[in-house]
Amino acid sequence: MTRRGSMEDKMQQFVPGIVPGQREFYHVAASGTVERYWLAPGTHGPQSHGPAPDHPLGVGPEPGWYDADGNKLARDPREVAP
Repeated sequence: MTRRGSMEDKMQQFVPGIVPGQREFYHVAASGTVERYWLAPGTHGPQSHGPAPDHPLGVGPEPGWYDADGNKLARDPREVAP
């Protein structure tokens, strides 16, 4: 019996915003799926993400990264200076 899935789920469950500098972002996949991310810009450190049915991006947003207000970003926020 494996507990790997359960452990991975638990690793993603932490209080959003608890990591210093962590902010909310949205990512739209090529398929149109929108996910909410909590991450610290400029790092690939702790993060949490999941479906975002209540996003501020409107109908049919372009694939890519967006800030919490729905403004499109030029690139992945993990790759920019904080």
